[in-house]
Amino acid sequence: LILLGKKQFKAGNFDQSIQSLNQATQLASRIKNSEMLINIKLEEAEFYKQRNKHIESIRILNQALSLASKNADKTLLAECHQSIGSTYWQTGHYNEALENYYKSILIKESLQDSIGMIHLLKNIGLAYRELGQYEKGLSNLNQGLEIAEKLNDSLEIADVYNSIGSLHYKFNRFEEATKYYNRSLTIRQRLGLIRSQISSHENIARALSQRALY
Repeated sequence: LILLGKKQFKAGNFDQSIQSLNQATQLASRIKNSEMLINIKLEEAEFYKQRNKHIESIRILNQALSLASKNADKTLLAECHQSIGSTYWQTGHYNEALENYYKSILIKESLQDSIGMIHLLKNIGLAYRELGQYEKGLSNLNQGLEIAEKLNDSLEIADVYNSIGSLHYKFNRFEEATKYYNRSLTIRQRLGLIRSQISSHENIARALSQRALY
């Protein structure tokens, strides 16, 4: 039912997708499977978020968070906080996003989830970017980069480089932005990531055009 709901949502059948998830919720409740119930709510909240129904998304996420707290499920608890943070970020409520990102990253750290920490450090860094706090943004992004380099994870390194580039761009540091965008592009070319390469080229072109104006 969850997979059916996803297919229906991708096909643009929002109401049908929610009906399928509601059926899945009823099933999970009958068999008292809390983990399944939390995952269904996370999926449902994502559907609402993608439809820009953020209030409903947050309401459902808080239900999932309550269930995860009762079950003391750290993995799902971290995911709930991260999803809530992401929804707040999308609506421009960056302080609320940060509050939830920090709660999530503390759990990820206790679980030794390095990849999860990288993603959250990027999110935190970008939230500080939007709040106009350059130093805090850069500090968190550099922490994410350090973890990615220790893991020798080229994909994550490229993504963090891109995020650092966007931070520099936001603060009119166009030369630094170009440098990090190029670093990201080099890795993405090596990995054969076509769509990401296109994004990198667009970022570089935008930064270069701004450098010409300053």
